[in-house]
Amino acid sequence: MYAKITGIVAVIAVAVLPFVTNQYLYSGAVNAKYFYIISFSCLLAFIAAYLLYVGKRSIEFRRRWLLLLTVCVLFVYYAAAFSGVFPERSLWSDVLRSTGVFFLTSIASIAFLLGEFLDVRGWSLVRRAIAVSAGIFSLISLLGGEGFGMAGKFLWLDLSIPGLTFANSTFAGAYLVLALILTLIELSRSEKGSRWRSILIVCTILEVFSPELFSLGSLSNPLSFLGSARASSAATWVLLAYMGGRLLLRRFASGNSGKYVIGVWSGAWIMAIAAGSILLFVPGSPVQEKYIESSTAARILVWQSALPAIQERPLLGWGVENFDQSYQGHFDNRLYLDKNIGETWFDRAHNVIIDTFISIGAIGVLITLFVVAYFLVIVRRARQNGLLEDTEAALLVAIPFIHLLQLQTSFDTVGTYFLLAIIGGYSLWLERMMIVNDIGKPEYSPQLLINKVFAALLAIIALIGFKFLVFDEYGRQIALLATLRTTNTGKQEIYIKESLDRISSFSSVRLSSSSFIKGALEHIAQNGGKDNALILKRLSLYETYYKTFLDKAPNHYRARMNYAYLLLIKTALGEDRTKDVKALLEDSYALSPQNPLTFALDAVASLYMGNVPEAKKIMQEGIALNPDVDFSHEIFDYIEKQEQKFPRITILKLGNL
Repeated sequence: MYAKITGIVAVIAVAVLPFVTNQYLYSGAVNAKYFYIISFSCLLAFIAAYLLYVGKRSIEFRRRWLLLLTVCVLFVYYAAAFSGVFPERSLWSDVLRSTGVFFLTSIASIAFLLGEFLDVRGWSLVRRAIAVSAGIFSLISLLGGEGFGMAGKFLWLDLSIPGLTFANSTFAGAYLVLALILTLIELSRSEKGSRWRSILIVCTILEVFSPELFSLGSLSNPLSFLGSARASSAATWVLLAYMGGRLLLRRFASGNSGKYVIGVWSGAWIMAIAAGSILLFVPGSPVQEKYIESSTAARILVWQSALPAIQERPLLGWGVENFDQSYQGHFDNRLYLDKNIGETWFDRAHNVIIDTFISIGAIGVLITLFVVAYFLVIVRRARQNGLLEDTEAALLVAIPFIHLLQLQTSFDTVGTYFLLAIIGGYSLWLERMMIVNDIGKPEYSPQLLINKVFAALLAIIALIGFKFLVFDEYGRQIALLATLRTTNTGKQEIYIKESLDRISSFSSVRLSSSSFIKGALEHIAQNGGKDNALILKRLSLYETYYKTFLDKAPNHYRARMNYAYLLLIKTALGEDRTKDVKALLEDSYALSPQNPLTFALDAVASLYMGNVPEAKKIMQEGIALNPDVDFSHEIFDYIEKQEQKFPRITILKLGNL
């Protein structure tokens, strides 16, 4: 019965996840899944606590080395967070990504609890639910804008949005690769000629030929078969090539020689993935050149900037969610060039190796590698013990390598983390089954004190987690989007205070303030300066939040630039804050020496002070950093135009600060 309860909850959770979104949340496709996953982990914890307390189940800790290593990884994440540059930001999820350490703790708890409370039947149903929901998602995506071009809405799904309910096609593709592997695992376990086998075959075909993983344009150009999620698409076809080759070798090679040939094939496949990953970092290599050709050199430049940052904090890194602070001191101003799309702000390296080193350092990377290695040992032992068939074992072994490949130019999101929790839970279950087979089942006693203590702790942690991570945080995020939508000034102020209550989410402060500034400037352009006093009052409110944020993270370059720009807007509206801007920017140069943005804001501050020659001189120094950067020349041209009509000036409008 305990397995049925857990299984039903798990099946519903995995089936619904791809379609979860919320129009009342900022980035609702991501953040709705964040709340959904944490709520699911809390529900699992309450169920587990009840079953443990009444003696229906017991946790098996003996000889659980994979479980121990997983706990060690989680411990390293917390250690890296508290020793990093901004612990609170590492612990809480940022509104753009929702992947802080508290969220990762929920992911680990899902893996642990499913590994303890599901049975063989439950795991089969979970994989089937994932297969069917991913298949349905792929079908809808195939019919939508990236596929056959259907527009409009299907239920609550907007067919014109790339990636549908995953925010973009890259996130959707990353999810579908892992879902495809789980679908193939269940397909390999299904009986020939059964109804479920037919259903799983259809789901597999839909997933493989979803527009994220396969381009319909390749029907006319076979060389352009990669889907819109290019890294995940490439990983998919590498996986299919490996499994196809392996099946052929199994069919035509037998005995010891067959095992040897399959071993060589698997080794060559792993070496090919490793070689491709290494060549991606080698300047001038065919792999890197092809990537730059299909994308831009922007991420290559970010990777190069991140390498010195790794050396600055080599052991435990900078802490999760602190990549922006790690690379700002090594910023490469070539990111401003048009050929690199002018993308200058990065909160991720978009490479799993660099991102992991930045987040948790060499210690974290080493322990993570131990987890992966022991996972492979578990799969091998489970195969030897008859818990796994050959094809399923091969697919499980392929997961770390395929995931490594797809994350060479991407990163994990709430969706992929959830499926990693499912995969991790299954591996913990395999370990548990082998331990039980070796040492026998534990005695389930209602009076077992350790069960009751563990149950009480589990329930308390789940209750606290739901209160702070779901209930309170949901109110903040609802208020954030309400701030951007309402035109009622009284309500807007209430929403601002509620949404920015947790100051560690810089994105919330930036999005809210920049949206207000944009709207205020448009209002002034249409109605003149009659509402300047009200606008200044609202800007002062945002100023207090920037000050509070910078008190906690004084070296956050992007926050400094946004704060400086806000003060310049206040100056242009009649409240002279140029001295404060100058003081703020004086020690900002050292934080990002090669970024012309500091020079630009400093020059504009001099312009607003009436010192045009100094403004020109500062901006010429900014241009000298890289004369090819159009942004610097545009600011200089702006200064020259304002010189001609000074003291009447046009307010400088900067977007995406």
